[in-house]
Amino acid sequence: IGNIYFLLKVTARINSPYANPSGTDPDLQIFFAGYTAHCASSGSVGDPEDPEDPDAKKEFTFSPVVLHPKSKGYVALHSNNPFDPPKMVANYLTEPEDVRVLIAGIRVIQQIANSTIMVQKYGMQIDETEYGDCAVKNRYDSDEFWDCAVKYYTGPENHQACSCRMGPKSDPMAVVDNKLLVHGMTNLRIMDASAMPLLVSGNTHATIVMMAERGVDFIKEKWLNGGGIANRFGGESQASNQRVPAVTSPPVRQNNFYNHNKQMGLPSNFNHNEMFHKQHPNLPNPYLGYNGKYVPMYNYYQGYNSK
Repeated sequence: IGNIYFLLKVTARINSPYANPSGTDPDLQIFFAGYTAHCASSGSVGDPEDPEDPDAKKEFTFSPVVLHPKSKGYVALHSNNPFDPPKMVANYLTEPEDVRVLIAGIRVIQQIANSTIMVQKYGMQIDETEYGDCAVKNRYDSDEFWDCAVKYYTGPENHQACSCRMGPKSDPMAVVDNKLLVHGMTNLRIMDASAMPLLVSGNTHATIVMMAERGVDFIKEKWLNGGGIANRFGGESQASNQRVPAVTSPPVRQNNFYNHNKQMGLPSNFNHNEMFHKQHPNLPNPYLGYNGKYVPMYNYYQGYNSK
């Protein structure tokens, strides 16, 4: 039972037969969900959750997800009123390959569910859902049946992207250039998932952070290096290729660092939290970093307590 519980805490990214031949860009993800634990109404450990049906089986779902959909939607204006919500058309499953990838994912799920250990050890059974009239129009479990089923019971996932994709001016669908500037504009950049030319296989958060940081570099490069803000106001700008953190701490004098555990009579294993340092602003604060650089708390005290 415990193994199934942990299975539902993971996810899988795999290559369908339609994935990039390199094998390094999976096009299919499988989510596992359900199998939630509920206490028995009696409150006693080991008692069945439902006394009237002590052998009731638990339910959980395996869901295939297309990571690189070929179907494309669009975002447009609904009217000339800027307060009207935009027109958003998803066009899900309008490309046949997206359906084929989902069916490939269903076949992988069936292999997992019908494996010896799942059937013999855990008694797993696949629920034969009809999905509307799909079982009436098609032989159950045929590719035609699942073609019908995924169109009957498929929903949107996360990570919408690529609506303002990066590309050259010659590309009629490109919105921004390789410095995230909107084509035809001088001071407007797009630094989020919409600027991706292609959707990544993994979750988009880390990629978006990278794009935003790169965009900040482009802005600083324009305004801080030669012809930047200082020149506009009569000063001298100093060109530099060195990347400056977006947030830095005030400079700290080296001799301010000392073993304040011993100095204050605290035990050597005393754990300093953020509240402690807010209450003692005169002491070195690892939450602000060391000389403007972030240092993990453990390394901070290991490295600087002797100073």
